[in-house]
Amino acid sequence: MVMAHRRSLLALAAAIAIGTTVAPAPAWGQQRPAPAPAPAPAPAASDTIHLRNGGLYRGHVTEIIPGDHVTVVVEGSAEPVRVPWDDVDRIVASTGPSTPPVVIPAAPPAPPAASEPPVPAPPVPAPPAAPVIASTPAGLDAPPADAAPRTQWRANRPLLVTGSILFAAGYGPNAIAAAPSTVGLVGRVVILVLTLGLPCLFGGSGYICKGQHGAVQLLVPFAGPILFANDHPRDTLLNASGRRFGDVTKGLLYTSAGLQMAGVAAILTSVILGRHERVEPGPKTSPGRPSFYVAPLDAPGSLGVSVGAYRW
Repeated sequence: MVMAHRRSLLALAAAIAIGTTVAPAPAWGQQRPAPAPAPAPAPAASDTIHLRNGGLYRGHVTEIIPGDHVTVVVEGSAEPVRVPWDDVDRIVASTGPSTPPVVIPAAPPAPPAASEPPVPAPPVPAPPAAPVIASTPAGLDAPPADAAPRTQWRANRPLLVTGSILFAAGYGPNAIAAAPSTVGLVGRVVILVLTLGLPCLFGGSGYICKGQHGAVQLLVPFAGPILFANDHPRDTLLNASGRRFGDVTKGLLYTSAGLQMAGVAAILTSVILGRHERVEPGPKTSPGRPSFYVAPLDAPGSLGVSVGAYRW
């Protein structure tokens, strides 16, 4: 009986123990209230570009250059769009979720400036004309202001003077000696032509009809004196009989021919040894005064000298 009572106590203790153990179970099994959901993020603010033609662009404005363009990244696209400033009417830019947007009006394009006709200036009376002073026309007397310096070929002066003296010493006496016969010959020809030779046809005599003019040979340069010395032709004034000349006379004639040759050789040498010199009018050479020159002959296939004059 004692054992039965003990078992009852153990069963009751076990029941109490189980009861105390299981009783709080409902408190642990209760569910906690779910946390409140986080507020949804506010949509990102967007900018709007209103166009003059009524259209618009909505997105994010990245660049504003007044007077040139506006750059905007359109919603749903990653590529920026560049809008010309003349097409923009206004820009509505958002500054944040709690602040009102900012409206940026675009200034209208400046109208083209109207071209105004120039106002004519009042006429200015012309000053009285100055009297025209006659001046010497520019010609060969004065070179142009912008002309290149002029040069000319100048022979070697000492040789040129020496050759001229030698030639004059050899040719001068012959020309003087032959002058009377030359004048007589020319006069004879003129008279006979004018009179058709009638004075001589009817038995005329004298210097006009029967004169001899062998001394004309002396006028031939170089060879003339040599021919006259060897041929001793008849000349009414110098050698009427046609006799041979003596050694002295021949020597003078040969000397005359030699001086002529030496003079011409010296002149040619002076030209060859010459040089170009600048021509500048100065106190020694007045403008308009003729200037003489001797230069080599400038022609293909030719040999000689050219002599001339010009006014500077």
